[in-house]
Amino acid sequence: PKLPSDKRLEAEAEKLRAAIACKGQGLTFALDSRGKQLTSEQLAALIGKAATGGVTQVNFLIGGQDGLAASLVKEADHV
Repeated sequence: PKLPSDKRLEAEAEKLRAAIACKGQGLTFALDSRGKQLTSEQLAALIGKAATGGVTQVNFLIGGQDGLAASLVKEADHV
């Protein structure tokens, strides 16, 4: 059903939260236009450091046509 933008964002956020199997144990990146741009090397270094620290799951959150809910972006480890 057609939902207002804010309701659609929150519904998508709940689905993304549910899709992260090991919440709190993985490394989460929210892909957002207002976030920090990383080079491939910087991204690889972040993931490598996390893996060395025992992280076994990396999550990339990608929003729909309206982006990601602000609450979800705040929960991410990196934006």
